[in-house]
Parts: sequence; C-alpha cells; structure tokens
Amino acid sequence: FAGPLPSMDLYRRATQFACFCPIMQWHSEPEGGQFKDLMAGSSGENERSPWNIAKVYNCPEFIDEMRYWHKLREELRPYIYATAKKCVKENTPMMRPLFYQFPEDENGLNCEDEYMFGEDYLVAPFMEEDQTRREVYLPEGKWKDFFTGEVFKGGQVILSSEGGKIPVLIRI
Repeated sequence: FAGPLPSMDLYRRATQFACFCPIMQWHSEPEGGQFKDLMAGSSGENERSPWNIAKVYNCPEFIDEMRYWHKLREELRPYIYATAKKCVKENTPMMRPLFYQFPEDENGLNCEDEYMFGEDYLVAPFMEEDQTRREVYLPEGKWKDFFTGEVFKGGQVILSSEGGKIPVLIRI
C-alpha cells in the first residue's frame, strides 16, 4: 500500500466496491508516512483514511460521502453475517462469478466484471476512473435496484447510472 495517494474518485470506487465484499477496510499511516524514502520527489504522504483524503484534496464533504458507505456497510451486517455463516456451512464462496451462481447462463459465463455477493446481491463495480454509468447484465429472474427500488426482468442488459453509485441489484 505504498505509493501516491489515489484520486478521490478511485478512493470512492474502492470504498463502494469494498462495501459489497466480505472484508471492508482502509489503511492508515503514521503522521508523515512510513514510505517517504521510497517515494522520492513526493511528500511521502500515504495515509489513506477518509479524513486524510478529504484534507489532501481540500474536500471536507468527502467525509460525509464516506460516512454514507460505512453506515451502509453496517446496515448490511446481518446479511453479511448470515451469508458468511451459510458459506462456511456449505463450503461456498461469498463472492461468486455469475457463472458459479447461474451455470446454465452463457452470458454469465462471459461476464468478467460483475459478481454475486452471496446468493442475492449482484454487484457491478465501476472499472474506470470517473465512470458514472455502465451496462449491467442481469441473469434470469427478477432484480431490484438496491438504491432506487426499480424492478427489472432478468435475461437482459440494463444501463445503470444512479448518481455515480456502484450498481447493485437484489434478486427478488
């Protein structure tokens, strides 16, 4: 985790992604950083807490945005706990490629940038910096947008662009 700080957008995307992963964490550094000698020509600043990113980029409102994602993660805790417990019992992964969950779906077989978080959450992370829209393939079934509540029929590709939030759909 040495190297220059990520842009605010990459930090935002990493936080959104981590919210829907088995482990969500950020890394902190001592004041002044511990990698100054390795980062010639820079301040050595490598402290990756939300408040330091907000300070470095002079964007205090960024803290509230990060607070939203961390609170959301806490709200997901019962689902994550139940899913982890079930996965241990059944010897299955918490994060699954679509083809694992939908083995008969040929489109899911070729989908490399979406995954299932447990059995119910389809997650389609943004893969590019400053990306705010993306196509999302939905396997068969009914799906509800996690953030808007909009319901979609599976077996199609939709365009997701809910305010720059990571596309997440719940199987219903």
